[in-house]
Amino acid sequence: MRKRIYQMVHVYEGSLLSVAYKYFMIVIIAVSLIPLTTKEEPAFLSITEGFCLLFFVVDYILRWITADYKFANHSWVAFARYPFRIISIIDML
Repeated sequence: MRKRIYQMVHVYEGSLLSVAYKYFMIVIIAVSLIPLTTKEEPAFLSITEGFCLLFFVVDYILRWITADYKFANHSWVAFARYPFRIISIIDML
């Protein structure tokens, strides 16, 4: 199961699910920028921002739980090392 998740979130070639996940995340990134373009914040933009945040958190967690496949190191070291990578820090921010 975790290997399939790894292939979905890290390897964007091959399966339809991986490609769909890639494009879904691109759409979420674009939608997350919409609340930044307005001075007022209507309720639907707050809800949109909350959903985008939820998807980004889920994406981060999925990437973290598959870190051992990313580093080809099936030990706890991969999980401990993942949050300290530059790209992981940027994702967290």
